[in-house]
Amino acid sequence: MLGRPSPETAPLRITAEAPPLAPRRPLLRAGSVLVAWAVSIGALYALRHGPAMPGWVSLVAATTNALALGIGWLASARRLPRAIHEPFVPWLLAASAPLFLLIEVTGGLRSPAILVPGFVALGVAWRGGLRQGAVVAALWVGALVAAGAALHHRLDSAWLISVAFAIASLALVPIVYARQAVAAETKARQRLARVEGYLSDRRMTPLGSEAIVSPGDLKSERQAQFQTAEGLRHIDALDRYLRDVRDTMGADEVVFWRFHEARQTQRAAAWSTEGASAPRYFEREAWGPLVRWAAESGQVQAMSDAGVAYFVVAPVRDGTRVHGALSISSRAGLTHTPDGAKRWVSRHAAHAAVLLDLLDLRREASRHLLSTPALVKAAERLQAAKTTDALGIAICQTAIEVTSAQRSALIRWDPEHETGTVMAVSRGHVLAPGLAIEGDSLVAEQCAMRKVLHKEDARVLRGAVIYGREEGKRELGGLAVVPLARAEIGVIGAIVIEGDQPDTITRREVENVNLLGVIAARSLETAWEIEEEWRKARTDPLTGLSNRRHFDEQLQRIVSDALAHGTPASLVVADVDHFKRVNDTYGHEAGDAVLKAVARVFLDCLRAEDVCARYGGEEVAILLPETNVDRAVEVAERVRKAIAAKPVTHGGRTISVTASFGVAGYPESTALRDALFPTADRALYEAKAAGRDRVKAASAPVHGRTSQS
Repeated sequence: MLGRPSPETAPLRITAEAPPLAPRRPLLRAGSVLVAWAVSIGALYALRHGPAMPGWVSLVAATTNALALGIGWLASARRLPRAIHEPFVPWLLAASAPLFLLIEVTGGLRSPAILVPGFVALGVAWRGGLRQGAVVAALWVGALVAAGAALHHRLDSAWLISVAFAIASLALVPIVYARQAVAAETKARQRLARVEGYLSDRRMTPLGSEAIVSPGDLKSERQAQFQTAEGLRHIDALDRYLRDVRDTMGADEVVFWRFHEARQTQRAAAWSTEGASAPRYFEREAWGPLVRWAAESGQVQAMSDAGVAYFVVAPVRDGTRVHGALSISSRAGLTHTPDGAKRWVSRHAAHAAVLLDLLDLRREASRHLLSTPALVKAAERLQAAKTTDALGIAICQTAIEVTSAQRSALIRWDPEHETGTVMAVSRGHVLAPGLAIEGDSLVAEQCAMRKVLHKEDARVLRGAVIYGREEGKRELGGLAVVPLARAEIGVIGAIVIEGDQPDTITRREVENVNLLGVIAARSLETAWEIEEEWRKARTDPLTGLSNRRHFDEQLQRIVSDALAHGTPASLVVADVDHFKRVNDTYGHEAGDAVLKAVARVFLDCLRAEDVCARYGGEEVAILLPETNVDRAVEVAERVRKAIAAKPVTHGGRTISVTASFGVAGYPESTALRDALFPTADRALYEAKAAGRDRVKAASAPVHGRTSQS
């Protein structure tokens, strides 16, 4: 049987204040203050009939205000060395003596240094309290009035009231506001500590009074706000239950201790004492080990004496899951016998376990319920995207909104060939769309293994290849790679998020991105299938160039844009020279090889906005938006030389290839949009007639007709 605790034992108090330091050499410091004031008063008496003070003394007095203000700022900002904190008040009182002398010899209540007493009183209030600061401020005002009367200065009552008010305001108002701020901060910290204790070793489950209605509400900081609000509600419910247990058991206090299995620690999460920031009647040194033993061993523990129980504790368990422990204590003794107290604490602990399970279930269900609108919003945004580019940007932007990441990228992955490219990136990303994903990169590895990679501290990956060796340099604090998978196909892409600081991208946020990926995967698959069908319908299967259908669509668009904006547009029509002879001499497979090689040259020499199409047979057409005829001739000449400089090898034989070009511009060569192609085609005929392997440009129209130069 354990011994009875002494009723006189003081309860354990938790305080954030350190015990005051013992004063050192108080007589020496008090003597120094008295000597300083005696010397100053004597000097003032000696100077009362002396000559007038020089002007620089007033300048010193004005400077003293600034010096006092600087010291006051250092004290409020906690920049003063700790070594001078304890003797700070005696130093101020000793320094007040020469300051008093300086004020009196420079005008008394009208001295340039009249605000210095306010800063002195502020310093005393900071270290000694409001009462001492008020006393010092009053003594200063009284001393200044008495000295003025002794020196036969005329007393201005209005000025005296203003000075007294200014000194009191400087001395007391900042301390009052500071104490209110400290009290509010302490209260907030206590509330947060209770929430942390209650939610210890629990997964983050955001919930609050307001519903989550946007993807941004899934960020970790917003989730923490929801979790804190709901945690306070749960603590209130648990506190009410513990008060009922306290009243039933005739106890002083009932405490629920949350047990952290990973850290093997326990923490007070809820207690029955109203208005207390911590358990008030718990003897930590005597009872703390029993709480831990009960949680770890699963056995009820008690302290009793002479048939009276003073403390009992039981584990709060749900099967194999340990919530913590429930302790009941009374300094006068519980109303039940020790055995009865053990039975009742076990029952109450079982009821507490059920209550905690219900609260956890409610929190988890509410998290899913309230996060659904945010995911619906994200799905609506993705569905609103009309193109694959817009869809990719929407996915990247949403990934930023639902996490604390600074950058995101969408990867398109080919599971058959295990290759990928960067499809889209968020604003400000160092990557550019189109970057190839290298096979030994982290992104490629995660896509191939179909596994999520989450590094809260990505600094350990320094030097690793994330996408490819061409990616820009940057410091990674956090990283997550979330593959996008379809059951029938496999991994079709990935969302990659990056943070600048470690420990900012949380596990819950990665789960948010995973949910976003589930929504996005089907949209992406559908968009890519549509895009692929659209591309096939407008692409020549042999050369990879646009086909005639796409060319005709783009011709109408580019000419219409030129007409609307008053800009030029040009058309180049090219034809491989003697192509029939190539087919007859080397065979049709060789002819196909020539067409493929010529197509690659065209694509290498043109801009992204240019349209290059196989118009028919060996004829190729190039649309050059916002390009005049002279510039189009330069482009055609560059392509012609590149084709001639690259013979085609097929079947061990080298085939020399040349091409002829005709160029026409709108509206330079023709003012009729439907006449642009026939004009360029006639220029091509002239090039062939002139000997082939050359560029011919159509001249400006004359009297509505077009001639060739």
